[in-house]
Amino acid sequence: MERALNLPDLVEALGVHEPGVLPSPQELASLIADVEIRAFRGDFAVDETLERAAWYLHAVASASEAAELYTPARQRRAFAVSAHVFDLTLADPRHDARQRLNLAFGAQVGYRRADLDPNATAVYRRVSDLLVDNTPLVDHAETLAVEAGVAFLGLDTRFLFPLLRSWRRQLTELAATVELDDLQSTMFGPAQQIVRAVWSLLRFLAFGTGRQLPVARAALLSVLDGTAGTGDLDARWVAAHLLAIADGLESGSLYSILPPGTPNAVAQAFCLADPPVLILQRQLVVVW
Repeated sequence: MERALNLPDLVEALGVHEPGVLPSPQELASLIADVEIRAFRGDFAVDETLERAAWYLHAVASASEAAELYTPARQRRAFAVSAHVFDLTLADPRHDARQRLNLAFGAQVGYRRADLDPNATAVYRRVSDLLVDNTPLVDHAETLAVEAGVAFLGLDTRFLFPLLRSWRRQLTELAATVELDDLQSTMFGPAQQIVRAVWSLLRFLAFGTGRQLPVARAALLSVLDGTAGTGDLDARWVAAHLLAIADGLESGSLYSILPPGTPNAVAQAFCLADPPVLILQRQLVVVW
């Protein structure tokens, strides 16, 4: 809370904008403080102005041109402030499961990019009950892509492997039911490719399987260019962030960090531990 209410940080995060478009740094600090206080009183609600400002900051920090337009410090501040607001907003009872998953993914991305990994892990734990593995895919098709993104950024390997196996099996069965090789160009296509990408990224991180990275990139690009299917904007958002991760994983995985000659089993022991060692997550923040 103290970091999110730091006025110089808010000034840097918001930057210069037209009056009236966004709250001033002082107004933003007041809005955040009000939510915190009301939460303690049990009268929880997030002002729409605050939520809009958070999405603006997330967009500023995430834009493909961000590295050219904004300083690294401003990007980190924007990610940190937006993530904190998303984190707070998760407790707003007015939000349904889909909205909470979107807020969680935005918060996870922001916290990890701001080098606040424990906060990102805490967000994952708060919404892990929304990651569905025992319900037909058709019942949560609209959230599957974001569920996969939230699950991946949780980096909870013992939970993630069984979850992904369940989703992959159901997607294969669904394709067989409609007599297709895969679900590309259907309403399930983008989500299927996100799941495929997350599976490949996870296998690369856990086992150092280098050939999985091109598979993940191809799957994510198919979502971004519309080859996988169109209409799932949430899947495109998730794909853009996961592609940024994939582009830097070769230098950020434990298999690259450990000294040359170290047996792969050593890295696997770290990645598959309970809980997994988080040094890898900190490397991801650096390479994004």
